[in-house]
Amino acid sequence: MPVLSDLTDGLLIIVLFFFLLYGREDLRYRFVRLTARIRVTLSAEAIATAGSTVSHYLLLFSLVNFGYGSSIALVMWALGLPNPVFWGALAFMLRFIPYVGALISAVLPTLVAFAVFPGWARTLEVFGTFIVLDQVAGQFVEPFLIGRGIGLSPLALLVSVMFWAWLWGLPGLLLATPLTSCLKVAGDYIPGLNFLTILLGADEGLEDYQDYYRKLLEVDQPGARALAVRYCDEKGLEPVLVNVILPALAMMGQERAEDHISPENQKFIVNTTDELIGELGNRFNRPLLTPRIRVLGVCAPGEIHTLGLKILLELFRQDGVAATFLGEGKTADEIVEFAKRFLPNIICLSCTFSDCIPAALELVRSLKSALPDQIILAGGNAAIEHASDLLAAGCFELSSTREQARRTVRRYALQRARSRIGASAPARLLPGLTLNVESDNQGTSTDDSPAADALLFKNPK
Repeated sequence: MPVLSDLTDGLLIIVLFFFLLYGREDLRYRFVRLTARIRVTLSAEAIATAGSTVSHYLLLFSLVNFGYGSSIALVMWALGLPNPVFWGALAFMLRFIPYVGALISAVLPTLVAFAVFPGWARTLEVFGTFIVLDQVAGQFVEPFLIGRGIGLSPLALLVSVMFWAWLWGLPGLLLATPLTSCLKVAGDYIPGLNFLTILLGADEGLEDYQDYYRKLLEVDQPGARALAVRYCDEKGLEPVLVNVILPALAMMGQERAEDHISPENQKFIVNTTDELIGELGNRFNRPLLTPRIRVLGVCAPGEIHTLGLKILLELFRQDGVAATFLGEGKTADEIVEFAKRFLPNIICLSCTFSDCIPAALELVRSLKSALPDQIILAGGNAAIEHASDLLAAGCFELSSTREQARRTVRRYALQRARSRIGASAPARLLPGLTLNVESDNQGTSTDDSPAADALLFKNPK
């Protein structure tokens, strides 16, 4: 009776699986309609991804297992073990069970070899054949043929195998991998199921910003600093700012908006990153451009987000620009007075909050009134949204990206250098902008060749 019950359960599961596959298009359509009705962010792309991932993986994995089972049958025949085809078919089926299937398939033929052949030699040969062929398939054939697989954690997959085996027996063992991969894809696409991606996803070398962000959440300031410094020494300042610091700050903002982290966590991350930006910038001493270009970074009165501007100023310094950050919490009058004393060539204004736009507009008007020839570059989410107002107030350009702002400063520096050495260059940087060339005693170059232009910037855009 227990055998009959297991056969019945297995047959029912096979029939269910057949109908699911047969009606996959209709099921897919109904599932998309359901998720749209309950306003879950899920598209047909997610279902297509799950289907293609599972089908591609199962096809290639079946080919590998077929080769493994055929090799087992041939070796068992060569060793003289009875029923070699049966052992090969058993190895083919059981290897669908992740990690432990090959070991399970080796137990029974090893016991048969121990009972049939005298001594231990043939028994060890049979058992060793299963282990060696499984390692060859897993370590050499699968990485080449399947690649990175389906991105599941080995521990999560083992737990999944135990669950589905407890629920459905042998059919559950065979279906554990595709079912778990579908759950992982659901976690990738459905915001409410993101925890599945964290629980089931493989740690395929965490992206550096994720590891950096994790250390900050653990209040591990030395560990986060060591990671950022090591990354900076290996790849440079710009990669660590763009690929580590900024993505971590974006993740922090998103999780704080969703109330996943506390204000204390946010403050710690901001303070640590603020200190780290300056420290990383000081590790690289780049010679200043000749003639020297002075850039002043200011925040709109009331603005509290300054890290993005500080990162941009550090990138300016790597381009050879004398970039200065005025500081936080400055009023419009303080900014104007400092600008009149500092006389920067370019002022970079950051404004990310819409509530700060009136103060930003008033600041731009005051700066243009006090320094009419000043170039003002504005950036930030709120500044981009109110670009027309800022341009009308006197801004020269609204930079939506850091590279756009850097290209503008580089063009200004190049045109200014050409004007100083008397090259036949246009007198205007861009339409509507007149160059204001000032003399200093830092020396000039007399070479106007393309090679001289290349010396101005290490990586001109």
